[in-house]
Amino acid sequence: MFRATDRNVFFVKILILGAFLLLLLPVSPADAKPSAQSALLARLETAAENALDAAKAGSYPEALQQLDAYGELLTKIQFTGLTDAEGLKTLTAAWWDAKKIFTAARISRQESLAAAGRLRLATDALTHRKRPMWFGFANSFAGNLQEMEQAAKNSNAAAYKTNFAALRARFSAIRPAAIISGYKLPVYQIDSILVFVDSELNRSNPDMRKLSEMNDRLRETFAALFAGEDRQAFLHAAQARHPLAWTLAIGVLIVSVLAFVGWKKFKYGRPYTTIRF
Repeated sequence: MFRATDRNVFFVKILILGAFLLLLLPVSPADAKPSAQSALLARLETAAENALDAAKAGSYPEALQQLDAYGELLTKIQFTGLTDAEGLKTLTAAWWDAKKIFTAARISRQESLAAAGRLRLATDALTHRKRPMWFGFANSFAGNLQEMEQAAKNSNAAAYKTNFAALRARFSAIRPAAIISGYKLPVYQIDSILVFVDSELNRSNPDMRKLSEMNDRLRETFAALFAGEDRQAFLHAAQARHPLAWTLAIGVLIVSVLAFVGWKKFKYGRPYTTIRF
């Protein structure tokens, strides 16, 4: 009969042998899923890029063929973990909008490029979640907002309209990508502000004071939309417009913090203690 220690050694050997045999087993389709998913995403990105290249070249049948391949790939990809239901709906809508434009009786070059560009950015947001291409638009939006603010200050409605149209077109290009990346709240806030600004500009005598106020709100919302270092483009522009206000605000903040620390020290009567090692 086996002693207790012999029995333990026997079971350990069985476990090691079983683990070794498992390593020799072929990989199942389920285990191969991540690599297959990556390959599908790479093909999806290639199809979107090829469609944009074909649109640039004016080869609309080729672009449509790439969009058909794109639609086929959409049915094979598992989107769990890539984006939420609204992001998937937005991606599908961007693809379908492009399909409608490229199947029209008369194809507008401007519309075809815009649609293919939107789909390209949306696809990139799906495949490059940490650093999507649409993040690179931050400085362009900051520049538009700067020009709009200057136009409002000079009561130049025509210049304001020109820069507002450029900003709205850029936002339309990145909107699906931003939703797919999960930035739904700032996107919907910008939607609302743009509607208000557009209605104000359509009046016979736009109120430039209101437009200037909306410009500030747009700047704040775009700063929320562009995370990380990109938002500095908006914060720096705001500081440049109101340097004295920013300096005073920072000064008040520092004084408030020092006052609070002094009050806490006085209240509890606990002087700071030096710790020596």
